[in-house]
Formats: sequence, structure tokens, C-alpha cells
Amino acid sequence: EAGTFTFTGTSTVFLGTYTVLAEVLCNGKVISAKSKEFSLLPQFSFESIRSGLTFNIGDNGTVTVVVRNHGSAEGQAKVQLEILDLIEETKTIWLAPHGTGSISFNFNIPDDFEDRMYNGELRLKDQDDRELITTLLPFKVNGIRLTVTGRLDKDYYQEDGTATLTIDVSNLNPGITSQMY
Repeated sequence: EAGTFTFTGTSTVFLGTYTVLAEVLCNGKVISAKSKEFSLLPQFSFESIRSGLTFNIGDNGTVTVVVRNHGSAEGQAKVQLEILDLIEETKTIWLAPHGTGSISFNFNIPDDFEDRMYNGELRLKDQDDRELITTLLPFKVNGIRLTVTGRLDKDYYQEDGTATLTIDVSNLNPGITSQMY
């Protein structure tokens, strides 16, 4: 015969891994025993990270990530974003079991960034600072693409003559206007 038994108690249960032991007794003697291990822990993951991020120099950038708690207990997740020398920041979020939440990071893109792809790094940690996930965050900066040319006013010079050097600096990225000098 099979049955389901539900027990309720008033003791405080802390985060961790537990073993439940069920024993069947007959006349005070154990005739069958079964144990089962279970965990009462949060388990975090990145639910979504926006791809194809593009920023313009001089603008404010925002990176938003969604974190999910797949675990059986509420807990605190820590998300760290590191992008070159622009930002190294950690934010925390408290999530219920099977809950999701978003965290946003804001930073400024300097005027002197080259026009190219860059990589940031996202880290997800638990409340004890154990690193769970590290992932790259590729992004494009619409930045400056400089070309520099120089020329002298003559092909040959006399001793004690005067030379005029002309330097042309141009930004080849037509969509970006920046105060280069």
C-alpha cells in the first residue's frame, strides 16, 4: 500500500543541503528505511543579456541583464560588470525562488574611443561571493577613425631656409562629430 504523508513543523530551516530519513516500524523495529537528500538553496543564472550593443562616443551607455533564481530558496545574487577603465561595478538583487529581476549599469563612453568592437565582462556571484558564471559582453563603439597626413611646402630647402609643415587630421567616421582638437 502506498501513501503520501505531509509533515509540518515550526522549526527554522536554514539554507543548505538536508537529508530526510523515513523509517517504517513494526512493533518498534525498523523494517524499511529510505533517505532522500534535498537542497534548500538559491541557484542563479543569467536569464537574458542583450546582444548587439552599440554605443556612440560621448553618450551614456546602459547594460541591463536579467537574473533568474532557479533554486528552492530566496537569496541574494551579485552581478559585476567590468568594461576596460569605464566601469567596474557590482550590484545586488534579492530574488524569490523561481523569480527574475533586472539590473542596469550606466556609464559614459569617452570621446576618444576608437571605432571598433570591445569586450566587457559580466560576472554572476552568489551571496557568499562564489563566482557562478563569467561571460563576455561584446559591444561596438561608433568612435573616431582618424587619418593623419603631413606635407612640406617644398621638395627641397636651402640652408637657413624656412619650412612649413602642414598636418591634416580627419575623422573618417561620418556619423561621429567630436572635438578632436
